[in-house]
Amino acid sequence: MITLPIRYTGPGLRGLVPDGAPAQGTLIDLFQGEDLVQSATTGANGEYLFTKLEPINYAVGVRTGDEIVACPALRNIEPSSMLSRIVGDFKLSR
Repeated sequence: MITLPIRYTGPGLRGLVPDGAPAQGTLIDLFQGEDLVQSATTGANGEYLFTKLEPINYAVGVRTGDEIVACPALRNIEPSSMLSRIVGDFKLSR
């Protein structure tokens, strides 16, 4: 069996959380103000995806442990429409 990665290029927020090797299983949270809107888990290649986002202000952040820091800590985003394509990458360090 051959499997091929599929890159989503439609509307929404996608990003990458690399940590030397891809950071599979990292939890990503999407907030509107203080309210948690959605959560996602990075796949085998370190990518995450949120779709069907209303055109309002959000913040997206990486859940990190005691020894791991995400840069930036939070990324502010504002889709201009339901069809916006936004990329929000993070870098992890120990």
